[in-house]
Amino acid sequence: MHKTITSAANPLFKRVNALHEKKFRARDGLFLAEGMRIVVEAVDSGHIPEILILAPGIADHPAMRRVINMCRQDVTEMTEMTPELLTRLTRKDNPKMSWVCSARP
Repeated sequence: MHKTITSAANPLFKRVNALHEKKFRARDGLFLAEGMRIVVEAVDSGHIPEILILAPGIADHPAMRRVINMCRQDVTEMTEMTPELLTRLTRKDNPKMSWVCSARP
């Protein structure tokens, strides 16, 4: 991983959190997807996220190692986020990861 986000004041946290609002998704042409299963399925289908946000330790999961390797080939920005911040960012219980992807085909 390149970095770990530990503060809600972090610009990347703010940018991704704003994607919960339609106006920011439309403005940036991005959307937020949450959960390991959807990320693995999307990457397996050829959809590579622009930003991949992981909970600490999840990169050791075999499916995630494969996803991370595929994303690195396409220069996806990858970062870890503290569990507390990831919980604030996502709408899921016990979140493990999120990804930000272009809404454009």
